[in-house]
Amino acid sequence: MQNFGWCPSLSGDWNTSCFDQFETFGGTLGWHSTSGSPTWNRRSRTARGMVEITAGTVIIYKVRIRVVYQILQ
Repeated sequence: MQNFGWCPSLSGDWNTSCFDQFETFGGTLGWHSTSGSPTWNRRSRTARGMVEITAGTVIIYKVRIRVVYQILQ
Protein backbone atom coordinates (compact mmCIF):
# COMPACT_ATOMS: atom_id res chain seq x y z
CA MET A 1 0.00 0.00 0.00
CA GLN A 2 1.23 3.50 -0.79
CA ASN A 3 2.51 5.57 2.11
CA PHE A 4 1.12 9.06 1.47
CA GLY A 5 3.38 10.51 4.16
CA TRP A 6 6.45 9.61 2.08
CA CYS A 7 4.92 10.26 -1.34
CA PRO A 8 1.86 12.50 -1.09
CA SER A 9 1.43 13.06 -4.84
CA LEU A 10 -1.46 11.31 -6.59
CA SER A 11 -0.41 12.39 -10.07
CA GLY A 12 2.19 11.02 -12.43
CA ASP A 13 3.82 7.60 -12.53
CA TRP A 14 3.61 5.33 -9.52
CA ASN A 15 6.90 5.04 -7.63
CA THR A 16 7.44 1.58 -6.15
CA SER A 17 9.54 3.04 -3.30
CA CYS A 18 6.36 4.80 -2.06
CA PHE A 19 4.81 1.49 -0.99
CA ASP A 20 5.46 0.25 2.54
CA GLN A 21 2.98 -2.56 3.31
CA PHE A 22 3.69 -5.90 1.63
CA GLU A 23 2.24 -9.40 1.55
CA THR A 24 4.01 -12.29 -0.15
CA PHE A 25 2.01 -15.26 -1.36
CA GLY A 26 2.86 -18.31 -3.40
CA GLY A 27 0.32 -18.27 -6.20
CA THR A 28 -2.51 -19.92 -4.29
CA LEU A 29 -6.12 -19.11 -5.10
CA GLY A 30 -8.03 -17.05 -2.56
CA TRP A 31 -7.97 -13.71 -0.84
CA HIS A 32 -4.65 -12.28 0.27
CA SER A 33 -4.39 -9.27 2.53
CA THR A 34 -2.08 -6.79 4.15
CA SER A 35 -2.84 -4.27 6.85
CA GLY A 36 -2.10 -0.58 6.60
CA SER A 37 -2.38 2.61 8.57
CA PRO A 38 -5.50 4.76 8.13
CA THR A 39 -3.20 7.76 8.69
CA TRP A 40 -0.37 6.95 6.26
CA ASN A 41 -1.82 4.49 3.72
CA ARG A 42 -4.91 6.53 2.92
CA ARG A 43 -5.41 10.05 1.63
CA SER A 44 -8.96 11.36 1.84
CA ARG A 45 -10.95 8.68 0.01
CA THR A 46 -7.96 7.26 -1.87
CA ALA A 47 -5.88 4.15 -1.15
CA ARG A 48 -3.39 2.62 -3.58
CA GLY A 49 -2.21 -0.94 -3.77
CA MET A 50 0.15 -2.62 -6.20
CA VAL A 51 0.78 -6.20 -7.27
CA GLU A 52 4.33 -7.04 -8.27
CA ILE A 53 4.99 -10.22 -10.24
CA THR A 54 8.53 -11.61 -10.10
CA ALA A 55 8.03 -14.74 -12.23
CA GLY A 56 5.31 -16.35 -14.29
CA THR A 57 1.82 -15.05 -14.99
CA VAL A 58 -0.84 -14.00 -12.48
CA ILE A 59 -4.44 -13.15 -13.28
CA ILE A 60 -6.21 -10.90 -10.79
CA TYR A 61 -9.98 -11.31 -10.84
CA LYS A 62 -11.10 -9.01 -8.02
CA VAL A 63 -9.60 -6.36 -5.80
CA ARG A 64 -11.23 -5.19 -2.58
CA ILE A 65 -10.22 -2.53 -0.09
CA ARG A 66 -11.84 -2.91 3.28
CA VAL A 67 -11.36 -0.28 5.98
CA VAL A 68 -12.10 -1.38 9.53
CA TYR A 69 -12.30 1.12 12.36
CA GLN A 70 -12.35 0.02 15.95
CA ILE A 71 -13.33 1.99 19.04
CA LEU A 72 -10.82 1.57 21.84
CA GLN A 73 -12.33 1.20 25.29
